[in-house]
Amino acid sequence: MAKKTISSKSSPKSSKAESKKAPVAKNLPVSLAGKKLLVSLPGKKGAAKPKASSAKPAPAPKAARRRAKVVALSDEERASLLRPPPTYQETVERVVSTWQSHRGALRVANRSAASLRSMLNKARRDSAREEKLRAAFELKMAPLRDARMRAEHAMWETTLDVYAVAKAQSRTAPELERAFAFLGDEFSRAPKSKVTAALKEGGEGK
Repeated sequence: MAKKTISSKSSPKSSKAESKKAPVAKNLPVSLAGKKLLVSLPGKKGAAKPKASSAKPAPAPKAARRRAKVVALSDEERASLLRPPPTYQETVERVVSTWQSHRGALRVANRSAASLRSMLNKARRDSAREEKLRAAFELKMAPLRDARMRAEHAMWETTLDVYAVAKAQSRTAPELERAFAFLGDEFSRAPKSKVTAALKEGGEGK
């Protein structure tokens, strides 16, 4: 009985089927043909689309929104402003209370008791902030102020000593009196009690 020989060559039909199952992209390079590539094509399902950012900018704090920019006044503008007495808070509080009690009879154009109280509250807040800043500023300035005062004290004390000695020695050296005469003019404009005491101490010490 003759044995059937199985040819190792594939039939044309099978090769055509395989070629249909694994299509090769025409636009790909030759080296990549026949390999599986994970490419997301436009219009295909599953393609990742960039998501628009939905994050909104954080709103500014309420305090920053409420705080208006303060413009520094000139010297002329400061001089033209009214200066209420130190006890203005109690006085304005009483005015507001009295105005509210007689709001039917007292009418001021573009003003009301509520607006006056609002102005008073703003003045109080600004005053409190100013005092807080002044206190912090004083703490920082105190060491610098003290150092400056010590330096000025030592400098001026030495100046007075020099003048006192020059004045005492001018008896034997008259040119010293003429040379330091400008100091006499300077001291005449200063408080005499302090200058006299300093010159006396300087003359006695020398």
